[in-house]
Amino acid sequence: MRRRVAAPAQGRLYRRGYCELLRQRSDIFGCHDIAARRSCDRLMPMWRQVWLPIGVRRAAPENGIGAGAAAILPTFGQLSPEFEESDMKKVNSASAALALRCRCWAAGVVVGVGLAIAAFTFHSPVLAQPAAAQELAVIPPDKDTDLKFYRTDGTIQEGVAALEHMTSDANLVVWVAGNQFFAMDEVIGAFQKAYPGVTVGLITLPPGLILSAIEGGGWRYNGREYRCRPDIYASVNLGHLQRLKTAGLMLKYEIYMHNELQMMVAKGNPKRIAGIDDLVRNDVRTSLPNPVNEGIMQFYARKILERHGIWTQIANGRECASCQTTERNWFTAVHHRETPERIRDDKSDVGIVWKTEVMQALRQGAQVEAVELPASDSLRDEVSYAVGALENGRHRENADNYLAFLATPAAQDAYAKFGFVKARPDELTLKPIN
Repeated sequence: MRRRVAAPAQGRLYRRGYCELLRQRSDIFGCHDIAARRSCDRLMPMWRQVWLPIGVRRAAPENGIGAGAAAILPTFGQLSPEFEESDMKKVNSASAALALRCRCWAAGVVVGVGLAIAAFTFHSPVLAQPAAAQELAVIPPDKDTDLKFYRTDGTIQEGVAALEHMTSDANLVVWVAGNQFFAMDEVIGAFQKAYPGVTVGLITLPPGLILSAIEGGGWRYNGREYRCRPDIYASVNLGHLQRLKTAGLMLKYEIYMHNELQMMVAKGNPKRIAGIDDLVRNDVRTSLPNPVNEGIMQFYARKILERHGIWTQIANGRECASCQTTERNWFTAVHHRETPERIRDDKSDVGIVWKTEVMQALRQGAQVEAVELPASDSLRDEVSYAVGALENGRHRENADNYLAFLATPAAQDAYAKFGFVKARPDELTLKPIN
């Protein structure tokens, strides 16, 4: 009979922790042995006295172990050999001992796989990036018109059908700041003329929300999950792209157009609203972009409101979306859709929007008009739209073609047709994200 040698206390401690982890995730390994699970259950109270919660190491790879392995290795508290031996005597059931050995064997497999992953991720700058678990981003209800799939025959599908194509057979996936929604049929049409045979999936939602979807790996809409990422991402500010660079997901960008802030009011401006300070008048109801994921507020409007000393009065200590912060202010989920509707329905008197959004509302016959702002408040010399290709995109050649297309007269004219200001030639060249 072979002599069994007791493992070091630290090794047994690691196995105990993995036994608990495996019990909690037994469905992953297909472990359905009732006796084994009950045995581990009896051990849980004593283990939890000494086993700290699983932690994710966010430090750089150490001693040749990459972030992939560090992310799955749990962190344990200290346990003396004496405590170890006394506790082990409590495992007096043969079935419990067998279950423990089975579980620990599975744990060894997990460690082995983890180390193999580590060897790969140690050499991969993108995959080795430590990242906290992210949830899928949620698309607000009834946003089918912001989800499109452009076929090569010129037809367009919307909503769930478009999302399904983006997760499967789209040749190019483009997610851009939502205030471009009214120009994108023209822009994508011009792109498909230049590159026939390329199908395009498009999402036009707040850029911060899109960024959350990229980080989380996809969307949840109408109760279903759609796991995908774009080839192209564009925002109203370079700040969002810099976050992607930090995650190793984007390295280069270009500026492809400009815009400016205005205030949208009902036709005839019945409240005689003239400037930013009127937003806190007692007789004025406001509809403003939310500060959580709408880039127009995150990067531009908020600093204007703060400079005028009225941000605190408007936000009332709340940073939220689709919420009433005061009796007179509403933070939208998607301002370019909601603000014209709220003014039409007499729920709001004014909202901060992009100049191009007022123009689009007027094209659609909305009973609104614009209140122009001075350059210091419109930020017309500052607002710049930035775009880049994701490093792990599935269609890199088409993505590169799309970036090149944005610098052409066809693309610049398509945007200018809807009021956007053309970018300069030097802005339309790819540059490293700093």
